[in-house]
Amino acid sequence: MTKLHLFSSLTLSFALTLSTGCPADDSGGDDTAAEGTTGGADDGGTNMTTVGGSGMMEGDTTAGMESSGGPMTMGTATTAEGGSSEGGVDPLPDGSMCTENTDCISMECYAAGILGGICGECNEDADCEFGCSLPNPITSVPSACNDGTLGAGCESSDVCVDDLVCALIIDAPMFDLSASTCSECEDDAGCGDGTSCQPSYDVPNISGSKTCVADLSLPDGSGCDLATGSGACMSTFCAAATLADAITLGVCSGCLTDDDCTGDDVCSDAEIDLAQGLVPSACGAAK
Repeated sequence: MTKLHLFSSLTLSFALTLSTGCPADDSGGDDTAAEGTTGGADDGGTNMTTVGGSGMMEGDTTAGMESSGGPMTMGTATTAEGGSSEGGVDPLPDGSMCTENTDCISMECYAAGILGGICGECNEDADCEFGCSLPNPITSVPSACNDGTLGAGCESSDVCVDDLVCALIIDAPMFDLSASTCSECEDDAGCGDGTSCQPSYDVPNISGSKTCVADLSLPDGSGCDLATGSGACMSTFCAAATLADAITLGVCSGCLTDDDCTGDDVCSDAEIDLAQGLVPSACGAAK
């Protein structure tokens, strides 16, 4: 199963990163890598994986990338000194750019889309006692094994502790990928009366989790399930926020349309900001 685990040029780079990430090939043929998370070298983080478990993005080619029936690779990585990772260069430490596992001291190269691969501690959950947290492609934080607690990346509930379950957090069909983390619930069936299963997003760290929350308890700016989250928001409005037209997340907001506002006020669009996180829609004067 392939891993990746969810404006300015930075935002575009991140969106493109999400579109192409997959782990480096361990054997030159079979792809045995699994999901990772983003909490950095600490516990937790989002585990993102391509849907379907094919080991590659079917029918997809991206400039600078090669695909020949196996996992996608990124060409030749360069070191901080500008040299090639091939041709006798010493193995690279965690956090360094790489193209193959043999480039790294750890023997684990976790590819992060067009930004290249990053040497880290792990490439799949099987490399760890619990789950593997993927590298953050924006900050070049390497992959690391997590402890299976709330928000830790997962392939299955088997790597989650304390009766947590592996729940889908982010889904981006446009790029044929999804993200899952250890959570309190997968859906409302895992929660009691007067509560519902709602996502909490850590956008800057590409992380999050699902927990059971009381009805009408979430303030504006909180994550919410677009299908079921309106009842959990204090405002009763769960608006759709998007990133580069590729990922859509729900956010509790002050309005959904201009009709929800009074007087001449209009409803602004909800947004996903890499620095601020979720930006809710709100009523205000027209600009």
